[in-house]
Amino acid sequence: MVKKKRRVAAVIDLSVAMGHHQGVFAGIARYAQEHANWDCVVQPFLRTLEKARGETGYHGVVGRTSDELVRQAAKASVPLVSVWSTLPCVLPDWEALGRMAAEHLLQRGLRRFAFQGFTKGLGTQLALASFKDVLRAAKCGCTAMTCLPQCNETARGWNGYTERLERWIGRWKPPLGVFVIQDIYCRQVANACLHAGLRIPEDVALVGFGNEPLVCLHPEPSLSSFDAGFERIGYEAAALLDRLMDGKPAPETPILVEPMKLVVRRSTDVYVVDDPLVAAALRFIAHHSHEGIRVSDVAKNVHTTVRSLERHFNAATGRTMMDEISRLRLERAKRLLVESAEPIYRVAMACGFEDVKHFHRMFRAVEGTAPREYRLRMRGHKTIPGSELRASPGQPG
Repeated sequence: MVKKKRRVAAVIDLSVAMGHHQGVFAGIARYAQEHANWDCVVQPFLRTLEKARGETGYHGVVGRTSDELVRQAAKASVPLVSVWSTLPCVLPDWEALGRMAAEHLLQRGLRRFAFQGFTKGLGTQLALASFKDVLRAAKCGCTAMTCLPQCNETARGWNGYTERLERWIGRWKPPLGVFVIQDIYCRQVANACLHAGLRIPEDVALVGFGNEPLVCLHPEPSLSSFDAGFERIGYEAAALLDRLMDGKPAPETPILVEPMKLVVRRSTDVYVVDDPLVAAALRFIAHHSHEGIRVSDVAKNVHTTVRSLERHFNAATGRTMMDEISRLRLERAKRLLVESAEPIYRVAMACGFEDVKHFHRMFRAVEGTAPREYRLRMRGHKTIPGSELRASPGQPG
């Protein structure tokens, strides 16, 4: 028996060119396409539910919902799933994000930290608590700054935010690692650091959230950022809504989606040590690893012998200089594979590998897959289906 079509409102503003909105919508759209009984209507500004189950009403609502819409849905007995904060909801696993950010920055040898998020934001509260927990266990402290999410909507709000940011940065004691809850603000932190004469990543290592290509890749330095899996969040939210429309009970806690990965870029491409000889070697390797350098080139640049430098390097980092050179070459290769359309052999050459066979062998040994498969997997975002979607009345099609 064919199920009756369910009219579902997708409350997502697609005019906002952010991965959060676009990705969540892509997940909802994919679920709608896979389930022929869904009639999914894009309703970015839905505020009222005049009819619960009539021809002009909705059988369900999913997306970035307001508190008022949540109240109306409950009153009209219309199932609703939020991707923002109000239960029932599907959210990024903010605690996992905070933990992973702290662990990544600690692995860079950093001992001082900062965090920037949003005032009274649920994600900020959870991520900051988790971030601090990991740092506390490592006997490290953290300074934090929050701002209103609306501070970027007016010139006055933005100017006030940037002035506070500059004062905050002026109190930092480099080097330190910083986790910023959204990429656009991470880029602003980077700009303010450079304006204050701080180097990235040598003085300040930055991690953002959202993996927004436009923001993360330009200008230099590129920003390390979490790919939050927003499409998965949208898909899981749509699946939960389908269960609620079938009469299943709503979960009592948020459904959490762990981040897909941390995309490591230039902003955390650093390793902090106290030994000045090793610090100089690390700086040289960071800037020249893609040029086919050898260990002897590093020793020559810092004016010591290979044997002496290897001894210092092992004591300070727990690995060899060749390990560090290879690590940075692979990190650079991974970025080029995802962010460029260069053929594999050109990626290998651009990263300092002897030949493409050596590149393939080392890449598979570390990543467990071939470069081509890695590129396809990391670019594996599905296109937004359109056959089951139409704009709401008064909205562009």
